[in-house]
Amino acid sequence: MPPEELRYALLKAIQASPETSQRSLARALGVSVGRVNAGLQQLVERGLVVVTELGQGRRQRYSISRLGLLEKSALATVFIRRKEQQRQQLQDEITQLEADLAESRQHVGLCRNP
Repeated sequence: MPPEELRYALLKAIQASPETSQRSLARALGVSVGRVNAGLQQLVERGLVVVTELGQGRRQRYSISRLGLLEKSALATVFIRRKEQQRQQLQDEITQLEADLAESRQHVGLCRNP
């Protein structure tokens, strides 16, 4: 998972479940606990996430800051634009494949013996 996608996924997951563990985040995102830990540290250092100790062993609560919400929105906008470009590329490819198929069918029809 590219870093910006991990950043977005962590922000989204934290917003949905602030008291989730790093292990649960790793499992949900399909990455290692070490990668989640490093990603969270970067989010905290950048002021996108605030960590609160819960006083129960090593349990922590993660909260998204206002800056984190802005970052999440900016990333979502980037991803939407990227997906729209991919959709257009796929649509162009489908259009070309349909044209190729129509041309092939026309040639096959012309090659048949009556």
